Amino acid sequence: MEAGPIETAAAARRAGSGERARRERLRVPIGYALLRLRRQPARTLVVVLGIAVGAAVLAMTAVGSAAVQDRAVQRALAQLAPRDRAIQAVWSGVPAQSSLSFRQLDRTARATTEPILGLPPFGVAVFRQATWGGAFVNLGAVDGKTGSVLKFHANTNGTVLALSRNRSRLYLGGVFNTVRHKPRQHVAAVGMKGRLIRTWHPRTKGTVRSIRVARHGTPVYLGGAFTQINDQPGPFLAKVSAKGKVLPWRTYPDHPVWSLVVVSGHIFAGGNGPGGYVEAFSRRGDQGWNVHTDGGVQAMTWFHGALLVGGHFRKICTVRAGHGCAPALAFRDKLFSLNPATGALQRWNPAANSGLGVFAIRGAGSHVYVGGVFTKVNNLPQQGFDSFIRS
Repeated sequence: MEAGPIETAAAARRAGSGERARRERLRVPIGYALLRLRRQPARTLVVVLGIAVGAAVLAMTAVGSAAVQDRAVQRALAQLAPRDRAIQAVWSGVPAQSSLSFRQLDRTARATTEPILGLPPFGVAVFRQATWGGAFVNLGAVDGKTGSVLKFHANTNGTVLALSRNRSRLYLGGVFNTVRHKPRQHVAAVGMKGRLIRTWHPRTKGTVRSIRVARHGTPVYLGGAFTQINDQPGPFLAKVSAKGKVLPWRTYPDHPVWSLVVVSGHIFAGGNGPGGYVEAFSRRGDQGWNVHTDGGVQAMTWFHGALLVGGHFRKICTVRAGHGCAPALAFRDKLFSLNPATGALQRWNPAANSGLGVFAIRGAGSHVYVGGVFTKVNNLPQQGFDSFIRS
């Protein structure tokens, strides 16, 4: 099954979706203004006069303040429909101006925002690695809703390259050998507050670059440059139980894994070797189709029935041949899409420049977000980040 075409946000607007965005830009500010009218009737006349020329300003002042320090950022935000934006309320100088606590102000902002956008606010945790002067310090977490630092301390002694979670655990992999001062070779599990899961302690001989947890919470799949796991042969890919036991796996990739995708009992591995590759496996480790590229595969994501792939390749190869493969099956500059059932190349064909290419790709709702070392996408200026819309 081939997924529908995916366009850049700019291309989608040019193709005719701008009308909806224009309606949203009108509806949301006016909605905020009307809400303010109901709550401040004494200022009705002033606000009514202001709606015609300053609805956007009223919308911003209804819940706090907005500041744009870079006109490029302002222009980029203006291109998004309000429903696609994130609204941040910043309470500056509140202690001197209000008797309300920050928590009360947050509740007020959320209650004001939800009826206008028609979408409930939600909280997320952003896990981040901290460095100081180029040296690794710690793995921590930030509340994605408020920006406050959470009480999360994993205390690894090296770089974390991979994270994946289920309801109660966060799995991490990378280049470290202790977590919270306990021995852990390149992979570990912690609770949602950073407490080490002592009963889960597989160990790999080599770096772990990707971790994925099956949808129901177990098993856990590991990918990387390791050659053994728990002193057993397990080159580059492993399947581990919730208790840390290595589970049977039938076939292995020939080269290090950089990215894993796990969907409906199917496991997709992408990585580097002579060039790059994407391989499909069953849940038992039986190998299915494979696709070869002339440069490394560094990131993959599942998106509406398609497997999207990013890396530093320029060609899809007929065989594994490394750089400059000939003859080329197709040309794809840093991004492409595959049919997950067959491995067939699909139509999606954006082009990112630079030699290093794409290092991160993630689907969310109707959007795909791409990050990497590039300055242009489809020959348009796009510094290091771009988004695409499913159409």
